[in-house]
Amino acid sequence: LLANVPGLILSVGAQRAVLVSVGALSGFLSGLLGIGGGTFMVPALVLLTALPQKLAQGTALLAMVLPSTLGALTHLWLGNTVPILLPGLAVGAFIGSRCGSSLALALSESALRVVCACVLCAVGMRYITQTAKNTAAEIPAGGTNERRNL
Repeated sequence: LLANVPGLILSVGAQRAVLVSVGALSGFLSGLLGIGGGTFMVPALVLLTALPQKLAQGTALLAMVLPSTLGALTHLWLGNTVPILLPGLAVGAFIGSRCGSSLALALSESALRVVCACVLCAVGMRYITQTAKNTAAEIPAGGTNERRNL
């Protein structure tokens, strides 16, 4: 499976276990949070299997096609979508993915890893600060967020 990955010494069974675990957690997070499974899968492949960044990104993109489709259809069936937004988002995603893929191929391996890490950190920090701000806004002046029955 991963025989051509330099520095990786795992039995075939262990390799399969790592790949299935990474895939399962990526799919779970994708379905739970609506994030691309690659958000977890790419760093996991790079760190756990020693795959180069570019191979990890390409592999993750291809691996998430079916799970993303199934998750999207599930949310569509449940009514958790805003269909009027889809054409604009799809066109933008198509253009953006083509441009991003071209840039990824042009960057060095180390530069691509730094860009990936910075984007993940920036998004994570923004999410944390926005959540903290929203949580603080929910707490009334009395210092508690317990609701009182009147």
